[in-house]
Amino acid sequence: MDMEKHATRARNTWRLAGLLLVLVVAFGAQAAPPISRLPGREPDSKEPWDASLGKAAHLAIGRQYRVQHPTNVVFLDTVSLYNIVRRARLGDPQRLAEFVKLLRPDIYTRSRALLDQTG
Repeated sequence: MDMEKHATRARNTWRLAGLLLVLVVAFGAQAAPPISRLPGREPDSKEPWDASLGKAAHLAIGRQYRVQHPTNVVFLDTVSLYNIVRRARLGDPQRLAEFVKLLRPDIYTRSRALLDQTG
């Protein structure tokens, strides 16, 4: 009889340990990543976390590209194709289709040497 009590107590101990482990994991897990200090991400933002992270990544890549290529004109994804064509003097931006005017490439670059030759 002593062995049965010991076995029952051991099973109950393991069940309790399992329950505690599940509770610790459940309450310790975060539903979303912590609030970011990245530009454009507000604590109460409705923007999905991955979209915000993607924007921040593009911004960081663009800034790094500008540092590595200081003589190039670099447009990041905040600039529309209409403005890129107009500011870089690549042609008549009015000829672009309306939906194309609104597109924003992640990074567009053109060397200053080429820009100086065209204008």
